[in-house]
Order: sequence, then C-alpha cells, then structure tokens
Amino acid sequence: MSRYQIPVSKQPDPVVIQQFRGVDFSADSTQVDPSRSPDALNMIADQAFFPVKRTGYKRVAQGSGRVWGLHRLTNTNGEWVLAHIGTSLYRLEESGTLSKLCDGMGAAPSQSFVMGDCLYLLDGTTYRQFDGTTVRPVAEVAYLPTVRIGAPPAGGGTDFEAVNLLTPGRKESFQADGSATAFQLSTNGLDASAVTATVAGAAKTEGTDFTVDRAAGKITFKAAPPKAVQNVDNVVITYHKTVPDHRQQVDHCRIFGVYGGKNDTRVFLAGNPEKRNVDWQSGLYDATYFPDTGYTKVGSDGSAIMGYARQYETQIILKEDNDQDATQFLRTFELDGEGNPLFPLQQGAAGTGAVASGTFRVLEDTPLFLSRDGVYAVAGTAVTQHRALQHRSRRIDNRLLGESGLENAVACVFQGRYYLAVNGHCYVADSRQTYRENSSVQYEWYFWDNISATCFLEQEGALYFGTADGRVCRFCRPEEEGAYRDDGAPIEAYWVTPYLHFGTWTRYKTVRNVHVAPLPYQRSGIEIYYNTDEDVEQLAMEENIDLFDWEKMDFGRFSFRTIQVPNVLATGVKERKIQLFQLKLRNAQLDEPFGFVSISITYTVGGKIK
Repeated sequence: MSRYQIPVSKQPDPVVIQQFRGVDFSADSTQVDPSRSPDALNMIADQAFFPVKRTGYKRVAQGSGRVWGLHRLTNTNGEWVLAHIGTSLYRLEESGTLSKLCDGMGAAPSQSFVMGDCLYLLDGTTYRQFDGTTVRPVAEVAYLPTVRIGAPPAGGGTDFEAVNLLTPGRKESFQADGSATAFQLSTNGLDASAVTATVAGAAKTEGTDFTVDRAAGKITFKAAPPKAVQNVDNVVITYHKTVPDHRQQVDHCRIFGVYGGKNDTRVFLAGNPEKRNVDWQSGLYDATYFPDTGYTKVGSDGSAIMGYARQYETQIILKEDNDQDATQFLRTFELDGEGNPLFPLQQGAAGTGAVASGTFRVLEDTPLFLSRDGVYAVAGTAVTQHRALQHRSRRIDNRLLGESGLENAVACVFQGRYYLAVNGHCYVADSRQTYRENSSVQYEWYFWDNISATCFLEQEGALYFGTADGRVCRFCRPEEEGAYRDDGAPIEAYWVTPYLHFGTWTRYKTVRNVHVAPLPYQRSGIEIYYNTDEDVEQLAMEENIDLFDWEKMDFGRFSFRTIQVPNVLATGVKERKIQLFQLKLRNAQLDEPFGFVSISITYTVGGKIK
C-alpha cells in the first residue's frame, strides 16, 4: 500500500530584537526600524547599548527667581561655582547655601569664560570679572592703554595702543626737551577726573606740580621737566576722556568666542542688541582690554551674530537666518609683514541660520547648534577651510520643531552626549551611537521629560542645571542613594516597539507568546503592555524583578534571585487574527532602575485578509 505524508509547514522564526538604537519620530510607527522606538521616554543607552532608565536629579540649592546661568572658576587658588539667579549673582557653597556676591545682574541668560585666572561674565548689562573673591565690573580693572609714545612737548609722536572701550583712562608719553613746560595731548575735552603724571619716574600732582587746561588738552608744569636721555620717554601723563557709548558696546554683549593662533589667544564678544552684526576683539591674553579699533562687522546689519565655534584652525561665526545674508563666516589667524596679528574674515556657506545662542556646543570635535530646521553640525576637515552645514536631527525633528520658544533652548555636552533642553523636554544625542546617512554622520537620539533646564554646567564629573523656579539641580550617579527619582518624584520610563506586521500585510497573524529579558538590579520592576490593530494598552504582565539583598530586605517583594544576569520573562500573551502588534515596556516606580536586553515575539501566519 502506498503511503504519503502531508508536509508540516515550517513555523516562522520568532521576531527577536536585541540590538537597540534611539528614537525615531520621523516616520509612521509601522515604518520605524525595530531597533528604534517611535515613542520612548526617559531612556538612554548604557555602556553595552541596551536601553535603560535615565538617572534622576537632586536639588542642591534653591534661589528666588529664574536661574539664568551657572558658572565655574578653577584656578591655582581653588574652585568656585556661581549661580546667576534673578538679578543677583551667588556663590554656591558645598553645603548648598547661596552666598550673594552682587546685585544688578541682567534678567537674561548669562555666559562666561576664564582667562588669566579670572572668570568673566556676560549678561547683556554689565561685563563683570570674578577673581575668586570679588565680583566687579571689568571697567574698574580695565587695562589703561598708552595711546601715544615718543611725543615732543608740542605734541605729535607715534600712535602706540588703541583706546580701551572699557575705560576713559589713557596714557601718553613724551620726551622732554629740558625747557618746555607745556605738553600738548593728542586730544582735548578731558574729563573732570584728576590728571596724573610722572617725570623721570617721580609722581607729580595736579594743582601742585602742574595745571591742566581740559578743554585744550594741555598740561603745564611749574618747572620744566629735565631733558630726555637717549631719546627715552621721561614724561608720562595719565588722563581720562569719556566717549559716549564706548563702554556700552562691550557691556551689552551676551556671547563670546575664544580664538587665536600660535602664542596668541583673545576673546571675541558679540550679542549687543544695538550692534547685532558686530563683534569686538580683546587684547592679547587680556580680557580687560578691548581696543576701539578692534571691531568687525560680520555680514549685513539685518542678521545677528548668534554664536561661535572653534574647529581646527578656524573660528566659525554663525548668524541668524534672514533669507538673504550668508549664515556662516570663517575667521582665521595670520601675521602681517611686521609680525602683527591679523584676523581676516571670509564668507562661508550659506544655509540655515542659528536660532538659539545657548545651543552652541562641540561634540567630539564637531560644533553643533540649533536652527529653525533642527540641529546642525559644522562639518569640515583640517586640510581645507571649507565648512559645510549638515543636518543631524532628522529622526527627532517632528517633535523638536513643534516646541514653542526654540530661541530659549539651551544645550551642553557631557560625557559624549549633546543635551538640548527646551520647555521641560530634553533631546539627547549620543556620539557613541552613530551611523551614516546620505554621506553624513548621524547620531542616535533619546527623549526625556521633566528636565526644566534653563542652563547647564559640568562640575567635577557631574552635570548640573538651573530651572525657571530657582532650583539648582544635579543629575545623580547610578550608584548613589535616591538616584532614580527627580527631586523626590518617581521617573516614568518606557520603550515602545514599532507596530510589527511580521513580514506581510496581507495575512492575519497569531501571537503565541512574548518573552522579555530585563536587566538585573537590586530592585526593579517591569510592566509589559501590548497593542494590536484591535486593542490598545492591554496589560500583559506586571512583575518585580529584584535580586536578593540582605541590606534591602522587603518581604512584600521577596526574591530568591542572586545572580546578576537577565532573567527571561514569559508573558503568555496570545492574540489571534491580528494584523499589527506592538509592545510597550514600562517602569514608573520610585527608586527603581529599569532596562532590558532583548524582546522575542513568537507568532504564526494565518489566512489572507479579505
């Protein structure tokens, strides 16, 4: 008798997801790669690139008013953290108390830089210096330039240093002829401030040793100074002449960029709302000296300078977008034939402009900034001065660009990640997770909430931020007590898979089980939900996944597990005659870390959809 056997149809292999990337808000959930999430909250990649709940933060200080800026000074005498809250500046003590240093700060975002063991603060109102003890307007300690040297008593001589915008004070030096008593300055209309002089190193006093004709700019000594020896200046006159708007040009600046060449470092200031496209260059290694000749108009008056980025040997100046002017300019360093430094400027690439000056940061040698079209990078090489702008946030733009007030966004770089905060949300780019798309490097992004950051600061390996309600907060390290709470509140974290069609749109499917492998922690838990084309938010499992710990014994959730390896959970999910299937893994419990290493979905394919 002949026999035959009906072939057994091979069941499809389970869908296994065990390599994870970031979020993807750019496409419909059915079109997102299974390694990415179309909707994840408060997750980040750990060292092995598995999704884990972010750590929370602790309040370290409480002020009154918006935190406009956090600043740090480190020098040979110590380390200090300053907080600009409301219209005051405070020193943040180790105890968490705030010691007021000064009032009169601008009610606007502030930036700072360090030069010569001092911290310099820009708030758009007054340019200030902090030396570790005292905060003062830089105008009070500004460099006093010698504007003329080698002058005969009748006037003339050689121009030497430019007038300092920060101070009306200046000096001129003369070579006395031994008979003249009257010495003519290079300018007239002197201030009422006392004029001082030295003759052959000896101090002379106005009214006692000489008189001053301020209107004419002439100083007359009662006795003729001795003749200069070997053409060496022996008379130095110090006086003051106020020029309207000089000091305000620097005091009203809000942003900075440190730049220079070999053995040459200066700071460039910009952001003055009255001179939107102008920046000012400091003296060599001297942030108290801004020559009145050291300004540059960058592009047209119609668009403001928004920020600076240093890349290789070039300083990049980014402007706002006005649909007409170039948005990128390149500054380089060179020496003229006499060895004097020059900073020539050339127009760079036209394209999208910057929208928020607080978002300029450098991630892994790549300058990033926020525009109306998303986060952009300034890309180039050390060989050529060509700099191209590359879009780096396509997968989050649908959500990011829907935020209101993008001009108020702030950013920082910390431990290889770019943090961009706006409206209580934080978008995080991970430089360890990159891929190439259209010949450009792209980052994986993550999305957090409840991060009401108005400014950031890195301090001793920790990330701090300020808030609109006066809090200064610090992100916790995973190992510290209370690391998984936000200022006392639990953190909701979840990861949602894309809607899976299991390789076919034309047939029904049956899901027979779902297995999830959570990461092991001393105390953790997981909620597993699933969605189909018929139902949403069906709870499949809620499980504690603790490890046994004598120190944290809780008989209400006792566990015999002691080995720190993932423990696979079988959910027992069974759904018949469905077209699409989606999982959501969630943890929203106080003080509970959370993460997972794999998701496996067992299914079969059924009849055609009619």
